[in-house]
Amino acid sequence: MTNKSQHAQQSWTLGFAAVLTMGMGMELLRALLPYFQFILRDRLGWSTINAGLLALAIFLCAFLAGPLNRFIGSRLLLVGASSLVGLTRLAMQLWTGDPIGDMMFAIIGVIALVIFLPTLVGIAGNLGKQATTEIAIALLGGIALDLALNGAWLSYDIVWQAGIIPLLLTVVFVVALLATLYMLLRVEKKLESADLPFLHALPWCGIGPYLFLQLLIFTNIGWATTSAQIPFAAAFFLLLLAHFLAIVLWASFPGIVHVAIPVAWLLTISLLAATLAGQEVAWITMTYLLCGQIALAGSLVAIIVYLGSNMS
Repeated sequence: MTNKSQHAQQSWTLGFAAVLTMGMGMELLRALLPYFQFILRDRLGWSTINAGLLALAIFLCAFLAGPLNRFIGSRLLLVGASSLVGLTRLAMQLWTGDPIGDMMFAIIGVIALVIFLPTLVGIAGNLGKQATTEIAIALLGGIALDLALNGAWLSYDIVWQAGIIPLLLTVVFVVALLATLYMLLRVEKKLESADLPFLHALPWCGIGPYLFLQLLIFTNIGWATTSAQIPFAAAFFLLLLAHFLAIVLWASFPGIVHVAIPVAWLLTISLLAATLAGQEVAWITMTYLLCGQIALAGSLVAIIVYLGSNMS
């Protein structure tokens, strides 16, 4: 196998694994949010501060990627973390016991996700800037996949549903992920990674708020429906369109991120300010959702490319 074909196979397998892992990881994260309220606070009596500290600790586990990478190697860490995301997602679908079991599966899966992400970027960074950009686009695709599944089931998450169809769909995604990871292990060229210097790794502290913002607003069909005062189907289409435009824009013109991102954020903040000032007009909210997703997607691409270029 030539170096060019090896690189193409690596890019394809990494990208597909990123889409599936991020998609199922977002499902786990969305499922985890209610447990902080109904189990930790209402059932176990945790305070809001303690629940918040647990959430912070979960996302700070991203910094375990460096030591684990040095201990077991980047390829095994990537495959292990991604597999754990898929298997915990399947376990939640199969589990019918106490909801605490579901919560533990979700916590383990989200921890695996936040370890997977820097490991993935580390590997992509050593494959070059183009590979890093492609990985960023793949992660955006995973978020869009989660949105599409959520909307197809009328915002009733598959993870909460019993029945053969949700189970079969979950099994298909998990099997596809495991098959992709198996292909990745068979790639002849060794996948090497490097640890980020501490200061360069600090942007990973923002991955939690970034994903929460996506879940609470930019993949939240219910919020879009009520805020823009449009039918559910229209809100679903609007959010899908926002994700599609963002992916196409940053995949086609990655070189304009440094110019276009400030413009997108300026428009987003202006539209948000108008909404908060009482201008609750449908077109303002709809435009805010479009511009906001473009700004968020572009920021993720820029940050991942930056992180990949600073691997040491």
